[in-house]
Amino acid sequence: MANKREDSQTSDLLSEAQARAAQLIATGRSGRSVAAELGIHPSTLSGWRQCPEFRALVNAILAEAQTAAQNKLIHAANVALDTLIKIMTSATATDRDKVSAAAQVLSIVAPSPATPGPTTGRAILEAEAQQAQAEQLWASLL
Repeated sequence: MANKREDSQTSDLLSEAQARAAQLIATGRSGRSVAAELGIHPSTLSGWRQCPEFRALVNAILAEAQTAAQNKLIHAANVALDTLIKIMTSATATDRDKVSAAAQVLSIVAPSPATPGPTTGRAILEAEAQQAQAEQLWASLL
């Protein structure tokens, strides 16, 4: 994930319109919609999408949004867990509510069976190659 300094260096290499286009694309807007909003031809936007700095900025914006969403989920999980603990330790909660809260906590922390990975060196290399191909395909779509 890019840091703020790298993000600003990347955005310094792009025009204001390119930076705005990267923001809009990262929010899921279509190319035609972005081009129309910016008053540019779709082929101009298509050209920008080929620029590594433009793609890097889109990726950085997406990474930042993903991190923010993960942080919100972690916070929400902590609040939910605190709520369940309060119910389990409450003097006024019924036994049924306490058992229900305890079951919820156990269902969250119960270990799930791990899926074993490849069992041969060759299979590991093939899996890594497939992952690299998938990442290249994803990058080419941006």
